[in-house]
Amino acid sequence: MFKKLLPALFLLALIPSAAANGPTYSTRDLFISRCTGETATTGISRQSAANICACTFDQISSRYGSNWPQALDSQDIGNKPELTSFIDTATRQCVSRHMSR
Repeated sequence: MFKKLLPALFLLALIPSAAANGPTYSTRDLFISRCTGETATTGISRQSAANICACTFDQISSRYGSNWPQALDSQDIGNKPELTSFIDTATRQCVSRHMSR
């Protein structure tokens, strides 16, 4: 499951900040919405997926601030090994926490 989930979360981190063409949504809302859709395709319920995605975003934001997806917009995520490692760790912790319920 992690093999499918982690690449999706890394790609979702690159949310374009230009998503303001429609209604205004927060970066967190956009991340959770897109992440939930992708994560649910791995066979996880939408509610569990939403919980995992919210948990992951919040954990990363607690360390890097809530604008971390935009900060990655113009930079190669591969050039930030500390961040990618932290995203991996946060995701694993959130999956473990919310899949055990």
